[in-house]
Amino acid sequence: LMLGCVDKAERYIESALSIDSNNRFIVRSACRFYVHKNDTDKALYVLQKSSLLKHDPWLMASEISVRQLEDKTSNLLKLANTFIESQNFSPLELCELNGSLATQELISGNYKKSRKLLRQTIIMPNDNSLAQ
Repeated sequence: LMLGCVDKAERYIESALSIDSNNRFIVRSACRFYVHKNDTDKALYVLQKSSLLKHDPWLMASEISVRQLEDKTSNLLKLANTFIESQNFSPLELCELNGSLATQELISGNYKKSRKLLRQTIIMPNDNSLAQ
């Protein structure tokens, strides 16, 4: 993709998905690829096809973010908030989910909750959550 060979990159993405459509790295990479291609429908399809979506905070964060790109609200927001409140995950595992939810709260005008979630995001951030 970085070399401009979009069609070739897409073939490799599709191959990786056919090998393991439930691998977090593969699913998130494919999602990012399709977002880069401005094909959010395909990005959502890849995410929703994964059986891990409702169990993995990283995939859940991706789904919420792609929905935001479409100016839509994710159906996973309630479940995502449950994940955060459960304290069953480390701050690193939740950093992107916190960031996605913070953005959603900001869009909704709930600035206080957005700030709280952003503070949780930076407890143990990764590159993506820092960029957000």
